[in-house]
Amino acid sequence: MGKSEVKLLQYCQFHKRRAILNRSYTILNILAILVILYYRARAIIMFLVHKNYGSVSYYVIPWVLMFGSEVIVSFLWMMKQSMYWRPVTRTVFPENLPEDEQLPGIDVFICTADPKKEPTLSVMNTVISAMSLDYPAHKLSVYVSDDGGAAITLHAIKEAWVFATWWLPFCKSFNIKPICPQAYFENHLQDISSQTTDFIQHRNIIKEKYEIFKQRVRNWKGRRDIDEKSNVQDHPATVQVSHPFFIAYGFVFISSRLKHLCEELVAGGSVNAWLNEQRLAMIKGVTCYAYAALECVMAVIGLRQEASFIPTNKAGEEDKSKWYQIGKYDFRTSNMFLVPIVGAVILNVTSFVGGVVTVVIADHPSLSFDALFAQLLLSLYLLIISIPVIEGMLLRKDNACVPLSNTLISTMLSFFLLTLGYMYFILFC
Repeated sequence: MGKSEVKLLQYCQFHKRRAILNRSYTILNILAILVILYYRARAIIMFLVHKNYGSVSYYVIPWVLMFGSEVIVSFLWMMKQSMYWRPVTRTVFPENLPEDEQLPGIDVFICTADPKKEPTLSVMNTVISAMSLDYPAHKLSVYVSDDGGAAITLHAIKEAWVFATWWLPFCKSFNIKPICPQAYFENHLQDISSQTTDFIQHRNIIKEKYEIFKQRVRNWKGRRDIDEKSNVQDHPATVQVSHPFFIAYGFVFISSRLKHLCEELVAGGSVNAWLNEQRLAMIKGVTCYAYAALECVMAVIGLRQEASFIPTNKAGEEDKSKWYQIGKYDFRTSNMFLVPIVGAVILNVTSFVGGVVTVVIADHPSLSFDALFAQLLLSLYLLIISIPVIEGMLLRKDNACVPLSNTLISTMLSFFLLTLGYMYFILFC
């Protein structure tokens, strides 16, 4: 007998043209980054050697901080280039999968820590989704790890198991997509009028069971307070246009944005989706990344025993998903996260307006349009990215807008930072 035919489960295709473009961009970007780092390091070293390097003296502290930031960002960027160096796409052949008995067993771990910041109902929807995977039931195990040890998680798991006895057969019988019940029932674009009577009857029953499941979880949460003593932290968790070095800065900034835009469009996205990703990157930069860096610094200097993992609030309610579906930002979150976002926007708007006014009324070469073009361009870009936040502060009057109290706190904080910057400039300029 001849050898049995080997059936492919996936086919990997290497994209040569895309690889050439990506590698050319990577090499040019590396050269530009080296020019930038050389420019920063040379200025700092000359100041340290001569002690008084002209007007650079009052730039040293900011330049050291910026140099350190650029080194870190460049390193992180380099770590991501491997997947662009050899771009591939994979085509899968699920029809060639072996029989159920030959498939390996898989374990799905779902972690949670604080039911106040991670809504229990959303976690349970994730659990039910994992249980609904198209995989042999006897080879699929789902585990939930609650580091906070909240009693509501245990109760909700029991309720989720009861609802899953209805949901799983429904998904299997009618090939339901998506398999997350919350996402399925919140999909307002569904057209069930063309479905069979049997499907509509089953769907109505399952929806009723889901509403009962949600109500039981919420009612139990209302009757029993979450243990405040649960430990949810118990695991580690300025360049002028006329300056020749501006070319390197301009190339890195513009090329990175254009490359991201091209990737978004090639993947079937839109300019609006690209803008939203840019906004999310800015939001993460002034919130989670900033707080994580602060945690690590505090741990290094001994103010904390170790860096800790603190879960953030997650949008899990139906009212919040409504705003997402209509393309609006929901700003109902704690001041801990909203103040840095709004404060950064206010700082940027103030800087942009001040820069424009300075260019118009000032009569000094160092404050001319040519000297401030790069700063104004960057500030204008950030202004465009910040439009949803400005809209939430000034134009929107709904319950998901930026609260007035938060705007006032952010304004005072921004004024304080601007005052410190002005005093530093006056003292050391």
